[in-house]
Amino acid sequence: MYFRKISLDELWNTPGFVRLCLDYEKESSLEYLKDVNPKYEKYKEIENNNELIIVGAYSDDAILIGFTVTTIGYYLHYDVLAADTESLYVDDNYRKGNTGLKLIRTAEEYAKQAGAEFFYITAPAGGRLEKAARLFGYKKANVQFIRVLK
Repeated sequence: MYFRKISLDELWNTPGFVRLCLDYEKESSLEYLKDVNPKYEKYKEIENNNELIIVGAYSDDAILIGFTVTTIGYYLHYDVLAADTESLYVDDNYRKGNTGLKLIRTAEEYAKQAGAEFFYITAPAGGRLEKAARLFGYKKANVQFIRVLK
């Protein structure tokens, strides 16, 4: 198994990416945000601004088994550069062991190289990642709420 930084185009065009997105949708969708519908053009804009880090996790036979998409930006109130994990998913068949942790640590390293001082992970409330993040050394920073406006 190996992990590496990849471009949006590489992620988007990798066989198996659509399947991973559908699995991610089944597991991580919120009551109000059910349909995963990533917008390539928006991601590309962020990538072109050097504010996007994508890391792919690959099996030994070079199959994409997971990914993380992280944005980099300033938290203006604190004047610090921070990384915020927008998406994180590992195929259920590869979760035993430390695949998720290695994926996160790889993304953290790239964020650190980009100048980020903090690395945030957002997880569905009560989900596996919320529990695992604490084991990975993360502390609860915020509680997020959602309300439908339309």
